[in-house]
Amino acid sequence: MNVSTSPVRVAVVQFDPQVGTQNRPANLNTSLSLALEAVNNGANLIVLPELANTGYLSSLLGVLVWRQQWRKRGWYPTYVPLVSVVPAVVLAYGGSMTVIVSSALLGALVAPPLACSIAGRLPSYLHPYIGNVLSMAISTVLIVPTIGYWLAQ
Repeated sequence: MNVSTSPVRVAVVQFDPQVGTQNRPANLNTSLSLALEAVNNGANLIVLPELANTGYLSSLLGVLVWRQQWRKRGWYPTYVPLVSVVPAVVLAYGGSMTVIVSSALLGALVAPPLACSIAGRLPSYLHPYIGNVLSMAISTVLIVPTIGYWLAQ
């Protein structure tokens, strides 16, 4: 068997992204500029800072709302809406403050307890992370049209 391989050149792009929707254009411009520089220097895989072009609002709300669960369990899936509901709502309806805050709040209220509930009901031979993924899907399917309905009113 003849396998062709090519080297991977990784560039780790480091900068200080600023939190907040008002800073998103500057963060995107900086990300793009540094990524293009890395490509020009031969990189074919580029790694950006965590959440360089998103916000922490959903995760923050989840931690605040569910802090008792964090204390009780030592961990709670408050990241679930951050990687599912909020991006889907922003893609569907734009990045206005109303869209971001409502999706972050609804996602923070619905997705983490749903993930724990599903994970707790799974057979023992299935990994509990399946509950998180199912919660991502179900929460997104429920929250995206709900926010769309509110926006249409």
